Amino acid sequence: MFSVPLDYLTCRSSDGLEGKDVATMMLREHLRRNDVTLAEILLSRGDFGVKAYNVLMNHYAVEGNVLKVSATLDLMLSRGILPTPVTYATMCKAMAFHGNVDQVVSIMEVLQSDKIDVNVYFYSALIAACGNCSPPDVVRAEYGFKEAVFKGFQPERLVKVLSRAVGG
Repeated sequence: MFSVPLDYLTCRSSDGLEGKDVATMMLREHLRRNDVTLAEILLSRGDFGVKAYNVLMNHYAVEGNVLKVSATLDLMLSRGILPTPVTYATMCKAMAFHGNVDQVVSIMEVLQSDKIDVNVYFYSALIAACGNCSPPDVVRAEYGFKEAVFKGFQPERLVKVLSRAVGG
């Protein structure tokens, strides 16, 4: 774990980066388990943009930590930072880890009703969720794949996740 002075966020590095920029780079490049605590502290005290929050959310999503993803989203919203489609795709990724197909579909439907296009990452999460639920929902995974291809997404971006979902 890094040792961080209290005025870290207002300091400047020798190359002119502010503390928050260094923290954002740390989040993107070399986030280790002990660094997560530092990142959480920096985000809770600093004025960061949506990208830094998305990076931290992605770290939690990979572990399937839906509670931490949701808490990070709540922190963003409390600071007036608007989520992006990346933010919501990351939430879907965390939900997919646990096979929460209906929650992934619900997020996709809400975004689409708000005229926000869902991208290939949403379909990847949907297909993964279908494979991770018990029992796996092969029919829904295949439907999600076909729908993504119909919408113009490149099938090769989804073949691997589909293969895992259907057991191929």
